[in-house]
Amino acid sequence: MNKFLKILDKVMSVYCLSMMAIMAVSVIFSVFLRYVFNITFVRAEAAITMLFVATTFYGAALGIREGDHINIAYFSEKANDRVRGYIEILINLVIIFVMYYLFKNSLIWIDKVGGVKEPSLQIESKYLYIMVPVSCVLSIFYALVNMLGVFMKIEEPDYGYDRDEIHVEEGEKMGEEIGFHHEEAKS
Repeated sequence: MNKFLKILDKVMSVYCLSMMAIMAVSVIFSVFLRYVFNITFVRAEAAITMLFVATTFYGAALGIREGDHINIAYFSEKANDRVRGYIEILINLVIIFVMYYLFKNSLIWIDKVGGVKEPSLQIESKYLYIMVPVSCVLSIFYALVNMLGVFMKIEEPDYGYDRDEIHVEEGEKMGEEIGFHHEEAKS
């Protein structure tokens, strides 16, 4: 299971990073052409929009795996390990419920409008919209993995950066912005 997760995490990370890199280069190139040469490619604009939507949906699934979804950690940080496990299960059950609802309705949506050609790209919308149910399945899978992690040892995902260092630096910056200094907290 851990080996499969490592491979899937890596594939998802590389896929999301690739889409973001392509999107960033495309936006820079598109803006350059528009403002320097007064040239606009409508197909490129539509493709950039679809890349943005794809990074959002697939990034959300990866965020569930990495535990970067929105949560209020106050109660779970105060709780003991057993209660923290119940909270983790509850959070992931809510994620599964929402993703199932989105999955079910996205299939209905694709069935109704999927045959319409996207005007600028000239491809059927269903080939673009399929990212919604696929990302829902990935999100549900990752939520189930998180729930299993309460009961058994599942390796942490490979983030590609030092999360603790980044979160500490961000916290210190926010504290300085509101006039709170780290030294005051120690005394």
